[in-house]
Amino acid sequence: MEDFDLVIIGAGSAGCIIANQLINNSNYKILVIEAGPSDNNLIIKVPLGYGKTFYHNKLNWNFYSKEQSNLNNRKIYTPRGKVIGGSGSINAMVYARGLETDYADWNKINSSWTWDSIQEIYKKIEHEISIQSNNLMINKIPVNDVSYFHHPILKYFFNGSKELNNAFNKKLNTSIDDQVGHYNINTFKGYRVSSSTAFLNTVKKNKRIKILTNTIVQKLHIEKNRITSIDVILNNIKQNIKPKIGAILCCGAIMTPKLLM
Repeated sequence: MEDFDLVIIGAGSAGCIIANQLINNSNYKILVIEAGPSDNNLIIKVPLGYGKTFYHNKLNWNFYSKEQSNLNNRKIYTPRGKVIGGSGSINAMVYARGLETDYADWNKINSSWTWDSIQEIYKKIEHEISIQSNNLMINKIPVNDVSYFHHPILKYFFNGSKELNNAFNKKLNTSIDDQVGHYNINTFKGYRVSSSTAFLNTVKKNKRIKILTNTIVQKLHIEKNRITSIDVILNNIKQNIKPKIGAILCCGAIMTPKLLM
């Protein structure tokens, strides 16, 4: 395997953005490793196709929890994307920033991760559009106002909410105040726009980046808090990759801790 400065493990929502930023703002040579296949697939590109990805055994990890005693011993199904674009390639494309309180503890980990700084990042990656929009800015996620397509019966729900003093917001904000409104989705001109579409596609032809798909990371070798080498299975052959600087884990909330463990 050729020499790389940094390895990004996981080409999901985070991995695609990090690859984009490293290519655009550094001279590093980057390797991106993805366990699943390419996202060049019609059931991913066409929004209605997400129903086909929900249990897809090649595009989805199809995780289940252990049996839950408080749920009559049922298991909880947890779909996670196993494909370029990650879960952003198989989800229902509904876009929401979350609440300010969702990020309250981040500042305890890193003093620069304040709510103000997080909001600035959102502003940098979002492009608010509507069904009439004809252009999408490069390196931006479309936040598409599709309220025009929502059922008219919703107005009665909104009116009822107003009677209960729950405010209607055209654009749902991040406060914890009770509010109602239409949701936005990450589509443009009838197609899904994942992190892969918006960020990885714009840099993947750069000579300093290589993307490996259908590649399973088996083990991380860590010395002095740095990932010094990575064991992978590619084309049924075990290989070892030794990045010059290290690796960035972007495998999601389940696979990242699994690899570290």
